[in-house]
Formats: sequence, structure tokens, C-alpha cells
Amino acid sequence: MKESKGNNILLTIIGIATLLVAVIGATFAYFTAVLSNNETGTSITINSGTLGITFVGGSSINIQNIYPRGNPAALVATDAWATKTFSVMGNTTAAANINYALALSVNSNGFSADALKYTLAVDPGSSTNGNKAPAISATSVPTTPGSYSIGSSCYFAGPTGGNVTHTYILSIFFPDTGSNQNTDQGKTFEAHVEISST
Repeated sequence: MKESKGNNILLTIIGIATLLVAVIGATFAYFTAVLSNNETGTSITINSGTLGITFVGGSSINIQNIYPRGNPAALVATDAWATKTFSVMGNTTAAANINYALALSVNSNGFSADALKYTLAVDPGSSTNGNKAPAISATSVPTTPGSYSIGSSCYFAGPTGGNVTHTYILSIFFPDTGSNQNTDQGKTFEAHVEISST
């Protein structure tokens, strides 16, 4: 009789411990990610003028201990885990356009397909000169390393009459899908923005 009662108590304790581990694991799963921006603030000199890029707050973003947050159907800026504001500057005295393209260069992405999303917004204070990259709504970050266009057919119309700037805001999200996302625990993500004259 005592042995049966002891087994019941032991099984109850094991059951409660298992339940606690499952609830805590599902509720407090934290994720580690690094978004690294390796682009520098150097200028590109081309025949018709100068094209440069600068990053607010330095060229790198490091985020750690991220977890799913935000509604994937309606992401808002406060849900972003990483936000990088960068400006493309053009200057030419020639009557020719300075064309450029933007790309998100993914160095590595260990997260599941469609787990990370990005948006690109155009700062309303940007110059009206030329053509800016269009805003991009929530789009999945590719899992395969490579360079992915986030803006083409961009340009400054010359002569610019001095420096003119197009400013963009790139945001990275890890939205909460409402299902178990523990498979992405401890994963990493590294990327940077590229600018090229076209």
C-alpha cells in the first residue's frame, strides 16, 4: 500500500514538473539573432558626380534575445527588432542622372523560411529630386545567402545644385504567428545594405 502511494506521489511530481517545463518553454522561448551591417559610409565617385551612403548610428545593428512579437498581418514600427536608417546622397553639376540601386545582402539566415520579415520605408524628409526606391511592405527575408534588390531605377536628376539625399528606413521583424516558433531558438541572421551605381 505504501509503495503504491509513493509511486502516485512520484508520478504526480513528475507530471507537474513536465507541465511547468512545457509552459515555460512555450511562453519564454528567447531567440538570439545578429543583424550585422557591413556597408561603410564611403562615397562612390562616378563620371557624372558623386554617390554616397551614410548610416544613422553607425553601420551595424546587433540584436539579441529576440522573440516573436507583432501581428504578421499588420506590423508596426514598434514591433521591429532592428531598424536601420540610411541615406543615399547624390551630387552632380552635369545635366545627367546619377542612377543607383539598393540591395539587401544576406550573409546568413538560420531562421526558418518566412520567419523574419523586412520593410523599407522612405523618409518623408527625403529630397524630391529624381526617383526614390518604392516602399516595401512586410516581405520575407530570404534564407539563402545572396544579394536581393530592394530598390532599382533610383536616381538623382542632374544638375543637383549641391548634395541631395534620399533617406530610407529598413526594419527587421520576427512576427508572432500564433503557433510554436521554438525551432528558431538560438538562430542567427546577418545582413547588410548595399548601394551600387547603375
